Amino acid sequence: KKLVVYFFYFLLLSVLFFFGALSTIGIETNRFNKIITNKIDKSFSNVNLILDSIKFKLDVRELSLFIVTLNPKIKYNKLEVPVKSIKGYVDFLSLFKASPNINKVNIILDKLQIQEIKKLSFLIKPSNVKSLINNNVKKGIFNTEIEIYLDSNNSVDNYIVRGSVSDLELKVTKNIKFENAKFNFFSDKTDILIKNISGRIKNLSIQDGDLTIDLDKEI
Repeated sequence: KKLVVYFFYFLLLSVLFFFGALSTIGIETNRFNKIITNKIDKSFSNVNLILDSIKFKLDVRELSLFIVTLNPKIKYNKLEVPVKSIKGYVDFLSLFKASPNINKVNIILDKLQIQEIKKLSFLIKPSNVKSLINNNVKKGIFNTEIEIYLDSNNSVDNYIVRGSVSDLELKVTKNIKFENAKFNFFSDKTDILIKNISGRIKNLSIQDGDLTIDLDKEI
């Protein structure tokens, strides 16, 4: 009986240690390198993804397995996009298949100055937002996180872009500027939400402003 109890405790500790290591340190693997790069290549044209090392980890909050790579290199039309990390959330049952399925990809970008955003502005839609950034935004720091949801065919089903902007200077008209501005933003296929807007227009102070932009095919 004691041997059975000791074996049970040993098994329990081994499982706890395994999941603890999986959620903190992770297990390094190269099994997913080709899978991820192929999925990105098929989903996004003109994108070149270069991965170094990948770790297999456990997300305790979402109770989900994911793969993560730090400081990967992404090039779009030969222009390098500064990326901090990429996570791919994996369908557990598909791990036993030759080609595991990735349900969601999370991309965290490094802090971007407005000059770097302008270089990537050809990716931005709609065109009036692109024009606003290129012609009216003079400075600003952007923190951005992108979540891409894939369907069973590994095609992009939906996306969410969230983040924050600080130290923003926006030219409203020739003589009016919105300065020292900051806000949080959230965007998907249907709308853009801008929350907690603050800043100054000459002697006018703006605090806790909100803005909603509905995206539609019509004007």
